[in-house]
Amino acid sequence: MTQYKIVNGPSKHDLDIAFINRINGKRLPVEFWVEGLYSTNPNERTNVCAVINSLSWEDGSGESWNFEGYVTCHDKEVMYPGKIKGQYWTSSREGIMTISQEVDGLNTIIVSKRSDDYHAQLAHYCGAWDCGKTADEAIGALIRTHSKKFGIKLESS
Repeated sequence: MTQYKIVNGPSKHDLDIAFINRINGKRLPVEFWVEGLYSTNPNERTNVCAVINSLSWEDGSGESWNFEGYVTCHDKEVMYPGKIKGQYWTSSREGIMTISQEVDGLNTIIVSKRSDDYHAQLAHYCGAWDCGKTADEAIGALIRTHSKKFGIKLESS
């Protein structure tokens, strides 16, 4: 499993608040800036939003943390959803993380009937949705529009 370098992230206060507080029963996400997630350029940074489900002291200093959670969204066209695990130092706002793709519902498409059409969206992805006159048309449009999120390349012959 590949480790990614965290080059910036939440303050100690923001990490604590996100771990402890909930809004409508949901945990608050924190943001990490990670290098090399999508690019061969190791200095290219990606903003990764994550929900932290487990937080523990790494060395007892109150500045070094072990964490686990899952990715909720980020700033690139291609989403890399998954479970995360890593170490983070709030004093320097740096650390390391690994991301695994073992997420329930990774490729779940949610289809809903609206008054004039059908709406299809991909679960666990920010902004991955499309519409059609039928459910099949909405799903087809979703796959064509967001093919990278499904890990497929569409070619015409």
